[in-house]
Amino acid sequence: MGTHAGLKALSRQSVVEAAVEQLQLKILRGDFRPGDKLPTEAELTEALGVSRSTLREALSRLASLRLIHVQHGGSKTILDYREHAGLEIVPTLLSDTSGHVDVDVVRSITELRAILAPDAARLAARRRTEANAERLIHAAAAMAEAALDLDELSERANYFWKQLILSSGNLAYRLAFNSLQTAYLDHAPQFRKLIAPELQAASAYQGISQAVVDGDADLAKRRTQELVAVGDTIIMSAIEAYTSQQGGE
Repeated sequence: MGTHAGLKALSRQSVVEAAVEQLQLKILRGDFRPGDKLPTEAELTEALGVSRSTLREALSRLASLRLIHVQHGGSKTILDYREHAGLEIVPTLLSDTSGHVDVDVVRSITELRAILAPDAARLAARRRTEANAERLIHAAAAMAEAALDLDELSERANYFWKQLILSSGNLAYRLAFNSLQTAYLDHAPQFRKLIAPELQAASAYQGISQAVVDGDADLAKRRTQELVAVGDTIIMSAIEAYTSQQGGE
């Protein structure tokens, strides 16, 4: 049985995206290993049920994600994503094909958030414009409205963090946030229940926004550290409990 076994024929709707998704999953899950050659275009078009032009567009996207290397002559070699890829693949890495969350990836995201968010707040306090400050104050105030359920709080929290990142003026942080936000939104039901105490800490969001508006970089950073630590502690405890349970089975 070839390495292209298990690929499924696709409908015409979003066919390029679906082809990218299937091939990307096989690369990230290790079905195609670093250094391996991809199956031929003829084999892939047959396995996926797509045209050669569609497949070539999908392969071009995989190359742009730095998951494959297209060599002179047209052969395609699998790259080690750990060495070459960027944060845009994090949402795909977060769960396996059966929907189970990868706790190592969750831990990595949580650790990145713990570093990124406080420093973004520090920069925001130094660089925010009047328009930034107004949007951030509005976003924090929206977190304090009465009778919000977790879905609403989660949506408003995402907006708050987006405004904080935008206020930081750091493009790299913004791009990282985009990838982390996509990963979060793809698994929102699981995450929002875990970090409910963080989402419900309305006064903390207001404290961060006020420190940013006041231009107090150290206070903005400290208050953000304190807020994300609420959710991070819960997530890390859940990971530890899950890992212990798996080790005992």
